[in-house]
Amino acid sequence: DAEVIAHPECHEGILRHALLDRFRIEILVFIFGLVGTVGIMSRMGGVAGLLRAAGGAVRGVRSTQLFASAMGLLIFFDDYANTILVGTTMRPLTDRWRVSRERLAYIVDSTAAPVAGLSALSTWVAYEMSLYADQLPAAGMHQDAYIVFLRTLPFRFYSIFTLLLVLKLIRPVAWVGNSAVAILLGVGGAVALVGAIAGTLLPQIAAPRVGGPAGENGFLTLLAAFFTICTLLYFQFTGRADEDGNLVMAPWQRVVSGIGRAVLMITFGALFAGLLSTSLVLLVDRLSYFLSGFVSALGALLS
Repeated sequence: DAEVIAHPECHEGILRHALLDRFRIEILVFIFGLVGTVGIMSRMGGVAGLLRAAGGAVRGVRSTQLFASAMGLLIFFDDYANTILVGTTMRPLTDRWRVSRERLAYIVDSTAAPVAGLSALSTWVAYEMSLYADQLPAAGMHQDAYIVFLRTLPFRFYSIFTLLLVLKLIRPVAWVGNSAVAILLGVGGAVALVGAIAGTLLPQIAAPRVGGPAGENGFLTLLAAFFTICTLLYFQFTGRADEDGNLVMAPWQRVVSGIGRAVLMITFGALFAGLLSTSLVLLVDRLSYFLSGFVSALGALLS
């Protein structure tokens, strides 16, 4: 509020640091200059000339998205410049071919930071090296900071996978992004499966050996573990395709999936029944409260 802003410590500390910080001022000047340059280019017909030059290559929705992705790859020296230049110049073209603004925003965002992060010549290189250059001797790495940066490029999985996922939007080259989707889903499924096994199945199976209440009911514990396995396998869609392209599962897979589906139905049914019964109890309690008050007031009025 006004009292906080008017406080001397706030002015000398937070506001002064935020408004007079050299790094922030350089970013603001760079952005304003870049936006002004794009505005001048648009006013002088540069954007229209670019659209006319691309008119021969861009003839539909797919080619428009591919051209926008290529523009994002060309502007590699800075992510801010990529976002402003590609977004501003490609918007009239994508509007002409009815490519949604949301899809254009996804393409621009997915080719801005990832491209700058993978580029050997970008503003990201200087910034990242300034963060860890002084820490390399302490870590026992007596190498040039730029060499360290280049060696980390193959391990920038976010940038690599994001660029591959952009190609999934364009049908002729969508197969390129299949590897990224497969790795992401495979890693995510593996993490979820390992978590379920280590956090649920193994403790349930090991419980009878420990003793105590769970050890006395070993059969029920193993039965719960079996139902958990069947429920997990219900979400596995591995099989083979028949002549018509339909998924065909092995008989044991169908049996296990049926058990898992039944467990899910019973579990959700029990949860819904518990929720319904709780709601009814609360409703009866509220009605009883209001009726008792009404009866008390009515009795006092009649007496």
